[in-house]
Amino acid sequence: EEAVAAREEEIQKIADAAKAAKAAKGKVVIEKSIVIIDVKPWSTETDLDALEKKIRGIEMSGLEWKSSEKKPVAFGLLKLCIMSHIVDKEVSVDDLQEKIQEFEDDVQSTDVVTFTKL
Repeated sequence: EEAVAAREEEIQKIADAAKAAKAAKGKVVIEKSIVIIDVKPWSTETDLDALEKKIRGIEMSGLEWKSSEKKPVAFGLLKLCIMSHIVDKEVSVDDLQEKIQEFEDDVQSTDVVTFTKL
């Protein structure tokens, strides 16, 4: 058991040294993700163009809005699918969804459709 513990400690030291060497080179990896959110309105009366402008008005450090499109749900109701790039350490998808849902007169619900690491 002592030999296993010693070996694990040695492996950990090597890993720590490699991590420190990488950090010393100054290469900082910024982890980003693509997030696509479906925004479902309350009714067919909801102006999705105006709603999209409101959503794009949400500004957070590490958030960049990308393309959007309207897709049919049922009975003439359309949903807004909007894509964004986020910096993982700066933007919480839950916080982003909450901010979108604050437009409660227009937004019934939101769903994360795609969450892909870049």
